[in-house]
Amino acid sequence: MEIRVLNYFLTVAQEESITNAADRLHITQPTLSRQIAELENELHTTLFNRTNRKTLLTDEGLRLKQHAEEILALVDKTTSEFEPSNETIHGTIHLGAAETNVIRVITDTFYDMQQMQPKINYNMYSGTAYDVMERLNQGLLDFGLLLEPVNKEQYEYIPMPLSDTLGVLMKKENPYASHKGLTVEDLMHIPLLMPARIHEKAFGLNDWLGQDINLNNLQIAGSYNLIYNASHMVSSNVSCALTISCLVNTAADDSLCFVPLQPPTHIRSVLVWKKYRILSKSAKFFLDNLKEKIKQY
Repeated sequence: MEIRVLNYFLTVAQEESITNAADRLHITQPTLSRQIAELENELHTTLFNRTNRKTLLTDEGLRLKQHAEEILALVDKTTSEFEPSNETIHGTIHLGAAETNVIRVITDTFYDMQQMQPKINYNMYSGTAYDVMERLNQGLLDFGLLLEPVNKEQYEYIPMPLSDTLGVLMKKENPYASHKGLTVEDLMHIPLLMPARIHEKAFGLNDWLGQDINLNNLQIAGSYNLIYNASHMVSSNVSCALTISCLVNTAADDSLCFVPLQPPTHIRSVLVWKKYRILSKSAKFFLDNLKEKIKQY
C-alpha cells in the first residue's frame, strides 16, 4: 500500500466523485479508477459504493479513511522534522491539550519563540486527556498538556507552574450563584453536567467529597467532553456544569457565573512527551524555552 494511493483514496472520499478527484489530482479518470480498484483488490474489500451521481464510502471505506488520515498526518509530521541544518530552525510543533487555563504558559512560550525563530509553525489539537494521550502514543503529537492525575510511566514530563480551580458554572439567577463557595452539602442539591474524566477519579473530587459521600449521591444530569457546548446547556437552564475556572468567559456572557468549591480544590497540569523519543530541533527549542518561561511564574 503506497502513500500516494492513500492520498488518491482520501481525495475520492472527499470529492465523492472519481471525475472531480481526478481533476483535483491532475491525473486521468481511468488511471484513478484503476488505482482505487487495485487498492480494493489488495485489501480484499469494497471501499466505495458507486452510483450515477456519487461515489460514497462503504463501512470498510470509512474504517480505512480514519487510518489513512492518521498515516498521512504522521508522514507530514515526520517530513516537517527534517529541517535544513542551519541557524534558522524549521518545523512544526504538534501539541495536544486538555481544557485548562494553564495553556497560556504554552502560548506565551510560543510567542517568545516566534520572535526568535519565525520559521517554526504550531499545530494545536484540543481534546480530552484520552484523546490527547491516544494521539501522543500514535506519534501524531510531540507533546501533551494534561490535567493531573496522569500515569507518567511511559512519559517524560514537566510539572506546570499554575493550577486550575474546580467549581460550578451556573446561571446567575441560580440560588447558589451568590455563594462565595459551594460546600459538599450545596453540591448535592445542584443538577450537574460532569466532565467525562470524573469517572476516572480525576480532579480530586472524590477526596473533596469525603468518605461518606460519593458521585452517586450527586444529581448527575449528564456528562461532557469539552466545556463549550456544555456551557450552552447551562445557558439554556438544562443543568449546571462542574468545570474548572476561566474556561468560559463569564464576563462576555453576563448570564453565567463560576462558583468555586469550598474548601478550594486546585488541579495541577503536566506537559508530557513519550520516553525515548528523539525530538526534532524545533521540539527541543520549545522545551528549552518553556523551562525558561516557567521560571517567570
